[in-house]
Amino acid sequence: MAKPKRDARKTGAAGWGRTLLTLLPPVLKLLRAVFRKRSGGTGRAPARPAGRGNMRPGPRGPSPAMKRAKERQKAGRREGRTAPPKRVKPRRGEDPLTALQRAGAEGHWTRGDGVVFRCLPDDLDGSRHQRFLVKLSDGHVIKVSHNIDLAERVPAQEGDRLGFAGDFESNELGGALHWTHLDPRGWHPDGWIDHRGKRYE
Repeated sequence: MAKPKRDARKTGAAGWGRTLLTLLPPVLKLLRAVFRKRSGGTGRAPARPAGRGNMRPGPRGPSPAMKRAKERQKAGRREGRTAPPKRVKPRRGEDPLTALQRAGAEGHWTRGDGVVFRCLPDDLDGSRHQRFLVKLSDGHVIKVSHNIDLAERVPAQEGDRLGFAGDFESNELGGALHWTHLDPRGWHPDGWIDHRGKRYE
């Protein structure tokens, strides 16, 4: 009896399939070895090269970009850089700066106006500051410290109205406003004092 003829195409396909299955384990082993070598022997994906915008710590610690960001943050704190603004809603008849004092705000850049209640002696410890006690619209009194090493002295007297912008920090004495001048390094919002139509910054 004659044997049935086999389909050559089916035989060839089956042969190739067996060959691929035989070659697959060594190929996978080779790929794993190459990947392990590229990742430094850890088996993890290789770390991104440190550069601008790479803020994730690498295998050897923080990247240079992360270190620079931390240094800028520390320098900003040393120079009085503002924290993100804290939203405080004033009560009825309350001045916005009084509301900041009530909320315990720290490093909040704000603006306002008031009447000079008393002129205090200059603060000569470190950078020289001209100081006023200013009465706000609701009667609350804050201290304004104006750096006269970086800005021109304000010729204000008791009873004069001032407009101002700067950093407000609450304290046990009612709060203080400082940084009422331009920032020479450009890291901080600029402040100012308006007195009789002239701006001192």
